[in-house]
Amino acid sequence: MPPPRSRAPSLSPPPLKRRRISPPQLSLQSSSHSATSPPSHIDPSRTCPPLAPPEPQRLRILSWNVNGIDAFLPTRPRDQKSITSFFPTGQNSNASSRGHKPQSHETATNSSLRRCLRRWHYPHIVCLQEVKIARSDRRAQDAVREIVNPTYRSDHPENQFSDDEESDGEVSEHAVAGTDGNGPRYDVHFSLPRDKHNARGLRGNGKVYGVCTFVRQDITSVFQATPEQQQQEREVTTKEVDWDLEGRVLVTVLPQPLHAPTVSPLRRKGLAVFNVYAVNGTTNPHRDSSTGTIIGDRHAQKRRFHTLLASSVREYQEQDYQVVVAGDLNISRTPLDSYPSLRLGAEHIRNRADFEEKFMEQGLGMVDSFRHVHGQKKKYTYHPPSKPWGAGMDRVDLILCSKNMVSSDGIDGSTGSGRRWRLVNADMLDTVEERGPSDHVPLFVDMSSGDSRK
Repeated sequence: MPPPRSRAPSLSPPPLKRRRISPPQLSLQSSSHSATSPPSHIDPSRTCPPLAPPEPQRLRILSWNVNGIDAFLPTRPRDQKSITSFFPTGQNSNASSRGHKPQSHETATNSSLRRCLRRWHYPHIVCLQEVKIARSDRRAQDAVREIVNPTYRSDHPENQFSDDEESDGEVSEHAVAGTDGNGPRYDVHFSLPRDKHNARGLRGNGKVYGVCTFVRQDITSVFQATPEQQQQEREVTTKEVDWDLEGRVLVTVLPQPLHAPTVSPLRRKGLAVFNVYAVNGTTNPHRDSSTGTIIGDRHAQKRRFHTLLASSVREYQEQDYQVVVAGDLNISRTPLDSYPSLRLGAEHIRNRADFEEKFMEQGLGMVDSFRHVHGQKKKYTYHPPSKPWGAGMDRVDLILCSKNMVSSDGIDGSTGSGRRWRLVNADMLDTVEERGPSDHVPLFVDMSSGDSRK
């Protein structure tokens, strides 16, 4: 197989040359349809249906590899396009998706990250990957907090909504309960690179990788708790993991829903949400983080990352937490997940098998939420802007969840700890509009903590 073409270090996955050969026998799910047949649903002229607001007692988690957050910030490099140039709206959205020039800064309305949150009905947890902020850049981190929470400067033009925007999708009352008139506010958390040898960024500026998690400050309202109850053991925490030096993992821990049956305090564990930007397997060198000595390539480091991440997930599972792993995992699991074809180089096959062994049925027993809901449907999260929409795509962004979150009645019978979180919906927002300035589209899950059987 010819060597991969050179690429910019930030692309994920890399635009490798692919060979169309008969796939080997893999211990993975396969499709009865041809892996190289054009997906019939890919239509660049359409837009996906508006995302409906989550129902009461539903928790929404949304994940998006933004491929750099600079486009959302109020101060941008001179050659950086405004975020407004990427988000077509109204009648012009179809024309833009066919390759026509996007709207100008003055006419586009989906012009800020806050508007994205509003359009998605303010997910309770938002996991962003590849934010590309240097760990020392406090100004950029503060700017993200500002644009996510518009009341910080409510007079800023990007925080004002037009009459059309106010009416284009009603936000349910429970979605903004306990918040100010401008909608919910978010706590913003970062994990940014501190490995000077493997996460240098362009010319060593440190603006590479990085994950960011938004957590709604009123997130405990999804438990339908009284103010007094919300103060009792309702702490929500977000933290880094000590083994990650490249800014790839954040863990948000939620308590168990209050209306769950009373259990021993030692068993009152809730939900751990991992925001993950997994290592991309390449032949590029990987260096010792202390000495800078080359100790392998990024394929080997990807598998090491799998091992460390799986160990962290297992620690929470063994403590009776349910776990969600959301993000860009840089893995296409089966031929269903790549178009026109799956990458079949020896190292990619090895990485894929390693992922399956550690996270899926053979290992942690996690469930691919999209496949659980949609079966063999062909949809993709990675759409490089360098190609026409639909010409080359991969589903490398996943939301995995604990197996006990997809049981038929939502009861975790193995631990006897009562009703807990249950997966009720999963999908991706796969349109040119939702891709915005990135090369990935957002994906989400909705989970129920109550008695709903929907």
